[in-house]
Amino acid sequence: MTHLDTHLSLRFNLALGLIPGLLAILLAFFIPHEQAIYIGTLIGVLASVFVWIRLQKEPKQVLLFSATFMLMLMSLSHSISFCHCPDSYQSLVIEIAVTLPAVLVIFVQKGLRTHRPTNAEKKHRYRITFETLMASSKIIFVLLIIQAFITLLCWLFAGTSNKRMNYWLFAILPGIVLLATMIVNQLSLRYFNRMMRKVIVLPIVNTRGDVIGKCLSGDSRKKYIHPMIRISVIQNGMEWLHERSDRYSYDKGKQDVLIEGHLFFKESLEQGAYRMLRERFPHLPNDNLKFVSRYYMEYGGYKRLTYLFVLELAKEEKPLLPHELKTKPWTWKQIDDNIGKGVFSYYFEYEYNEHMKILSDSKLRNKERMRYLCKK
Repeated sequence: MTHLDTHLSLRFNLALGLIPGLLAILLAFFIPHEQAIYIGTLIGVLASVFVWIRLQKEPKQVLLFSATFMLMLMSLSHSISFCHCPDSYQSLVIEIAVTLPAVLVIFVQKGLRTHRPTNAEKKHRYRITFETLMASSKIIFVLLIIQAFITLLCWLFAGTSNKRMNYWLFAILPGIVLLATMIVNQLSLRYFNRMMRKVIVLPIVNTRGDVIGKCLSGDSRKKYIHPMIRISVIQNGMEWLHERSDRYSYDKGKQDVLIEGHLFFKESLEQGAYRMLRERFPHLPNDNLKFVSRYYMEYGGYKRLTYLFVLELAKEEKPLLPHELKTKPWTWKQIDDNIGKGVFSYYFEYEYNEHMKILSDSKLRNKERMRYLCKK
């Protein structure tokens, strides 16, 4: 189970919407510029219709729609001879046309950011579209500035009358910039995906355990309800406890169960419990790991839906617990004598009084104990 399920696919690379413009530039080297623009427009229209009908998922392909619209305007201008541009500048004109909407977005982003749809689902889609659009637009803007800087340097050192240099600047460089925009944007997505593999995402649940959202670990833990797994390790009529270290945010120095941790997003209870057991104590078997109960509690400003498990070890099995955990086995009598005296954590005392005390009853037959441990 991976920590994060937020892999960004190709559809988040909105710069791919510039492909119709890039194809028009490439075709212009082999066919008349007017025909190249017509073909680029046709490809853009077909791609836009396909995306609109078949791929109605966020983010919306805004750059594809805007590039297609600009190519349609250029096709219209050529068809009615409204505006004619010299052939040597056609590639540059196409580049400016398809990238102009992305540049404008950067200057009006404040107004776009304040636009918030009322519907929750529409708000989510709008936010994703806006963020991906801004990422692609900023890459386009930076590359256009670099292109303008290169053009200015060439003019300063070689003059404006160098035909060969102008051919590279106005015919070749625009296509390179559009292609570089797509590549840089895709490399950014790959880098983002690689970084996010190291980030843990927690599910946001309600008090019934239904997943209603997700967030990064450490973000607003006191605002949302997150599922927590706790595992009590029992052996030979005693429970292994450890002293909570200073890294914990509450009940520092108090005795608590050996294993606790958050359930990851899209991770089942069994997967989460086995993962925590392997991470903390890989030598311990998981054959006798049983689910006990679920409860919701607010404590220390945190809201947690806790799933309690019990791992019952064989008498002869040695836990081999690390010394730095400051662990030791507690008999049921020792636990009973120290309950309510500030020795144990708040969660442990609640769990012991409500769920675990049945395990300390020596008169309870083994089958009944196991029936209790196995109940869901």
